[in-house]
Formats: sequence, C-alpha cells, structure tokens
Amino acid sequence: MIMVLEAAGRTAARIAGVLLVLAFVCFVIGAIVPLVGPRGNPSIFSLPVREQLLAVAGAEAGWLLANLLMGLGIVLLAGGMTIMTALLGRHGEVVLSRIGLVGLLLAAALWLSVTGYRSGVVRPGFETFADWSVWLIRGYLLLGCLSLAALSGALIRSSVTPPWTGWVALALSVAPLVQLMITGDTLPGFHYFPALLIGVVLLLR
Repeated sequence: MIMVLEAAGRTAARIAGVLLVLAFVCFVIGAIVPLVGPRGNPSIFSLPVREQLLAVAGAEAGWLLANLLMGLGIVLLAGGMTIMTALLGRHGEVVLSRIGLVGLLLAAALWLSVTGYRSGVVRPGFETFADWSVWLIRGYLLLGCLSLAALSGALIRSSVTPPWTGWVALALSVAPLVQLMITGDTLPGFHYFPALLIGVVLLLR
C-alpha cells in the first residue's frame, strides 16, 4: 500500500511538473505572438488605447491567439499548483499551501477576465474597460506574487522538492512584488518563473 501511495505521489508530481512547464511555455508564446511577424508590433502592449486598437485591428487573429494562450497559461498554472497543494498537504504543509492556492485561483480569475475581454478588443466600450482593467491587472499581480510566495514557503518546509527550490521560488515571487510596490507595475510573466523552476525540479526528481 505504501509503495502504491509513493508511486501515485510521483505520478502526481510529474503531472504537476508538466502543467507548470507548459504554463510557462503558453504564456511566453502568447506574449510574443503580437510582437513579431509581418503584422506584429513590438510596442503593442504599451501603446495608448486608441493606437493599440488600430494595431490590433490590423492583426486580430494574432491578438486573439495571444490572449487565448496567455489565458491558457494561467489555467495550467492553477492546475499545476492545485496538484502541488495536494502533495504539500500530504506532507503536512496545509495552511500555507491552501492560502497560496486560494489566492492564486483568485488571481487567475482576475487575469482570465482581462484576457477574455481583450481577446475581442475591437468592440464598443474597450476604452472604458482599458481604464479600469489596470486595477484588475494590479490585483492579479499582487495576489499572484503573494500566493506564489506562500506556496514557496510551504515548499521550503516540506520534502516535496529540495529546500533550495522553495527559497529560489520565494525570491522569484518577492522580487516582482517589490517592483510592483515601488513602481506600481511589473510584468505579468514574472509569475511563471517560479512555476517553471518548480515544474522542472518536479520532472527531474
């Protein structure tokens, strides 16, 4: 019975690892798609709203694909961390891991609301949405950083991964949080670096 449970744990860890690595890949590809190609615009994410609408209007398919991939990235991240939370719970790390997971799921909901609307950016009301979506994105960034920090703390205290993994993941989670607090902004993609690290370690164990 013990051997069966250990085998199930290794399988779950590998599945979590695959999901976390795929989350990173999906987000990176999604972020790159609108920047490259004959209709790409390297400045599309930082353009003023009206100019962004014009840029998107000329490359709607790429913009739609980008937002779908970035939305899929957060879904995969949440899925991988859900399995990770179950593994941490089996190792006695219940409180931090569950707090982290709840926060991450809330962050995912915020991000999906943004990417879901942006996938159809050329529509009435987008300029109004762009004004208050900034707060949705900041909420996503804040919740995501804090949640990943909590999950990293749980990793440090468990044997699911080597302790150094949790410490490095914690540093990768706190760094963008500090940047957000100082500058008011940080890159959404920073959430995927601790996830990639944890995923790779799980797959190599």
